[in-house]
Amino acid sequence: MKLLTSLLVVIFLTVTLAIGGTVKGIVKDSDTGDPLIGANVLLKGTGMGASSDLDGFFLLSDVPTGDYQLEVLYVGYEKYSSTINVNDTPVELTIVLKPMVYSGKEITVLADRADRATPVAYSDVGKQDMEARLGSQDIPLVLNTTPSVYATMQGGGAGDARIPRLAER
Repeated sequence: MKLLTSLLVVIFLTVTLAIGGTVKGIVKDSDTGDPLIGANVLLKGTGMGASSDLDGFFLLSDVPTGDYQLEVLYVGYEKYSSTINVNDTPVELTIVLKPMVYSGKEITVLADRADRATPVAYSDVGKQDMEARLGSQDIPLVLNTTPSVYATMQGGGAGDARIPRLAER
């Protein structure tokens, strides 16, 4: 009798743990209400996660019952974190993310342009020359007509042209 009772308890626990719940919802922008495509939805510490689709919808299925820390991450938005309880009733969420501005150090771009006083040879390719030569070509191929410039296609099609380094020629 004890063996039968132990066996029933083991079977009950196995069936209870095997039944999982679902977590589903939509991820939206707080300003516009538009869905956020490709937001990462994670149950922290479980390795379970999903990405939102074109409508901002996500679905996590077969989640074992219990309490979890849900995190939603999207580049340019504040991280969302909440504790959820998963049981046999589906968890349905509408998650609204707030945009966040990343601030960093100031970037200064400096450039020099050769002129007649420069002691090196140069070619000045103006806007009109570029427009006349460009057509449907890549920029490196347009520069192919400039003295001492060699450009080549890499065989991949549009956007695959480059100017090889001297050691590659």
